[in-house]
This record gives sequence, C-alpha cells and structure tokens, in this order.
Amino acid sequence: MLRRLKRHQLNTAIYLLASVLSRAASILLIPLYTRRLTQAEYGSYGLAVTLFALLPPLMSGGLIAAFSRFFFDDREAGRRDATVGAIARAIAGLAFAAGAVVQLGLLLGPASMGGLGRGQLSMVVWTCVCVAVGEIPIVYFRASERALGAAALSLGQFLLTAGATAYLMLGLDLGVTGMLGGMLAGQGAGALFALAFVSRLRPQARPGLLREALGYSLPFIPHMIGNGLMISVDRWALEFYGRREDLGLYTLAAQLASPIGMVTS
Repeated sequence: MLRRLKRHQLNTAIYLLASVLSRAASILLIPLYTRRLTQAEYGSYGLAVTLFALLPPLMSGGLIAAFSRFFFDDREAGRRDATVGAIARAIAGLAFAAGAVVQLGLLLGPASMGGLGRGQLSMVVWTCVCVAVGEIPIVYFRASERALGAAALSLGQFLLTAGATAYLMLGLDLGVTGMLGGMLAGQGAGALFALAFVSRLRPQARPGLLREALGYSLPFIPHMIGNGLMISVDRWALEFYGRREDLGLYTLAAQLASPIGMVTS
C-alpha cells in the first residue's frame, strides 16, 4: 500500500511539472508577442485563446470524460483497449466532423471576426480539432499511470509549439498568423500522434456503447461551457464595444497573472 501511495505521489509530481511547463509556453513567449504584435493584434490573440478553451470539448461531445470512465470498467487489457479504442475513434470522428461544419460556416459567413481573417479563423478551428483529438493518448497514459508518457507528450507539444511560433513570428515575421500557425503545428503534431495511437487500440464497440458513453458525457457539456465562458465573456465584451487595444492589454495582464494559478495548483 505504501509503495502504491509513493507511486501515486511521484505520478502527481510528474503531471504537475509537465502541466506547469506546458502552460508556461504562453508566458515564455510574451517577449516575442509584445515585440511582434500590436495592442490590437494582441487583443485578437486573446479572442483566439477563448476559442481554444471553449471549442475542443464541444467538438468531441465531451466524450473525453467518458473515455476516462470506461477505461476502468474492465481490468483485462485487451477488452479495455477495445472499448476505449471505440470511444477514442468516436472522439476523433466527432471532432473532425464538427471542424468541417464550422469551416463551412466560415466560408459562408463574414470575412473576418475579432480582427482575425477567414484564413486565420480556419487555423483556430483546426487547432481546436487537434486539441480535442490530441488529448486522447494523454488521458490514456494518465489513466494507466504512465506518467512519463503523458508528460513527454505534453512537453513535446510545448517545445514544438514554441519553436514553430518563434520561427514563424521572428523568421518569417507573420505576426498573428505566425502565432496561430505555431499553435496549429504543435497541436497538429499531437493529433497525428493520437491518430496513430488510436489505430493500435483495435476498437470493438459493444452494442449501445457509444450511446451509453454520450449519455455519461453530455451532462458535462454545460460545465465545460461554463468554464470556457469564464475566460471569454469579458474579452468578447471588450471586443463588442470596440475596445480591442484595451483587450490586448487585458490579455497581457491575464498572462502575467497566470503563474499565480500555477503556483496555487
């Protein structure tokens, strides 16, 4: 029992370190953002961040919660992987289908929103799809107590995101497009790994599994929306009243204050 408790403590420490380092990307890149973005562009970045928080769980129907729940239903590895593999494929399918629907809406809708052009908004949409899909192996590794695997994935995405963003913004001087491109590169790599990972799970959905999974996960959607709205309502209110430069300062202030939340967690 003591040995198991020590392993849990070690895993928790690894998860916490990986979480802090991966979330540190937005902080470490502040000097780059402030050098290459205007206040108004920083405001547009702040609006994009709200979409990164709100859209991914909605695109997957909240099924990532069901993934964790069904993981522990069967202790036999083969049957367990067949079950969660079917849910993982449903997550990927729903996310890509939702991305396609939103992309179609962008093509038929206004040419810009929140200072972001149609192409930039498309990058945001597909980054959100990749976030939803890329979460699958991380949740799997955490549930199976493979802390180093989950940490390695999170840190790998952080390094790729930071490197791609620095290159696109410094080397190519692409501004907001470079920032969004860096996010898409990092999350896209995570999604590709996730798809390869899911393909090895050999899914086998028993009758009614996906209906049962959705029945478990959909009640979490209001909670997920509420969490997303907590960091978005104020920013979109500033945008609604045409205060995008103030929104840029507000976004920067929120980034500078984020280490407080990391420390308390």
